[in-house]
Amino acid sequence: MWLKNPFSELKKAIYSGTNLIYCEPEEVKKLYDKSRTYCIPIKLSKTDFKRLCYKAGVADLTVGGLLENFIGDLIGGERTNGSDERMYVEQWFERCWFSFDYGTTSFLSYLCNTDMTDYIEGLLEELEYYDSIDKLDNYEKMERQEVQQELEEIFSNYKEECKVEDCCFEEEIKKVKNWLNERENYMNHTELYQKQEKNTSR
Repeated sequence: MWLKNPFSELKKAIYSGTNLIYCEPEEVKKLYDKSRTYCIPIKLSKTDFKRLCYKAGVADLTVGGLLENFIGDLIGGERTNGSDERMYVEQWFERCWFSFDYGTTSFLSYLCNTDMTDYIEGLLEELEYYDSIDKLDNYEKMERQEVQQELEEIFSNYKEECKVEDCCFEEEIKKVKNWLNERENYMNHTELYQKQEKNTSR
C-alpha cells in the first residue's frame, strides 16, 4: 500500500514507542503562533554581544531566534531540535557551576525540583490576604495559622531531605517571593507587549 506522505509516516514510526511527539508542519506553525514575546534583560559585554550576533548570523538566525532554539532544547519545550540536542544541553546545564550541589541547595531550588512553586505561591497569597485584614476573627486566625504551619512544615521537610541546617525560614521565603515576583512581572510585561503589538498592527 502506498503511503500518502511516506516521509511523514516514516517519522511517525520512528517516534512511536518514545516520549517524543511528532508534529506535522502545520502543527508546528500553530505552536509558533501561540508563542509570546518576552523581554528578558541579559547582561553581556559589548564584545560578547557582537560575538553572539555573529554566532546567530552564521546560522542565518536573529539573536532572539538562536536563543529561542537553545531555550527550547534546554527546557524540553514544545519546539525542540531533537533528542540529542536536548541531551547535550542538559549535560551542559549539569556541568555548569550553578548546578553543582555542595550541600547548599536553596529552598527555591527544592521547590522547583519538587514542582511545588505554584502551591507555595498559593499559600503565600493566602497569608498576604489574611495579613491585609485589619482585624481577623477567630476563624480567620485559625485559617491563617494553618497556612503558616503548612509553609513551615514544607520548609522543615526541605531541611531534612536536603540535609540543610544553617538557613533562615524568613530569608528563604523572601528569595522565593522575589523569584515569584520576577516571573509575574515578565508575564505581565508579555501581556502588555501583546496588546501593544496588536494595536500597532491595526
